[in-house]
Amino acid sequence: MVEKEISVLIVEDDDESRKMMCTLLETVFDLGLVASSASSAEEAMKKMEACRFHLVITDINLPGVSGLELCELIQETYPITPVIIVSAMSEIHYAIEAIRRRAFDYLVKPINVPMLKEAIERAMKYQEVAMKRYYCEQSIQEDIHDLLLLDGFVA
Repeated sequence: MVEKEISVLIVEDDDESRKMMCTLLETVFDLGLVASSASSAEEAMKKMEACRFHLVITDINLPGVSGLELCELIQETYPITPVIIVSAMSEIHYAIEAIRRRAFDYLVKPINVPMLKEAIERAMKYQEVAMKRYYCEQSIQEDIHDLLLLDGFVA
């Protein structure tokens, strides 16, 4: 049993696929996932501004801004939020482009459920380590500031 809730944002323009993915994440996986959804990249970014998500899972083909562009935007704005891209496009150049835009993983539709679960678990471990690193860096910066303040170097 998972002790904490993990918030996941599903970005998918197809209503049925979006609902199915949310249901899959919340009921099938025993990972403590809570799914929210958006039907476009623009809606996804608005939701991300309002709420912190641990993970984003997005399709490539979205109206307006593509899932690849969304991935890049997320990585620029929320660099420790992993993005998993799912797509029916199995050509390797899509996967390469996703990785270049700093996607955490690339999965081909139809979704292989065990592979999706594994990708989510790896993404959560990655984020846990990234958060620890961030907090350690913050703590070191505060310690340095305090030492400099004690020595009279900071006005």
